Amino acid sequence: MVTIGEIEADIQSIATTAALTIQPASGEEWQITNIYHEAEITIKVCDGTNELPFETTVADGKGALLKYAFNLTNTHYLKVYNDNAASKLIGYDGRRTK
Repeated sequence: MVTIGEIEADIQSIATTAALTIQPASGEEWQITNIYHEAEITIKVCDGTNELPFETTVADGKGALLKYAFNLTNTHYLKVYNDNAASKLIGYDGRRTK
């Protein structure tokens, strides 16, 4: 059973030029509030066909985007790309809203 308000979270080691996809299952909606990274990243909003980059980091790349409100569905979701030359950890958390 789906519980509204349940925390959605994940941390993965992401290979160079690969992405962590933050995408709810069909029929679910999430509000992602935090994205954590130990690498230079590019974040793109996606619709299954198009990917629009809207955020990048530089320098050592370690950091977090905190207290945001990324509203996601199965067809409107995020990909966080590792722009570093080595595999690095990328993670997120938020809540299920539907």
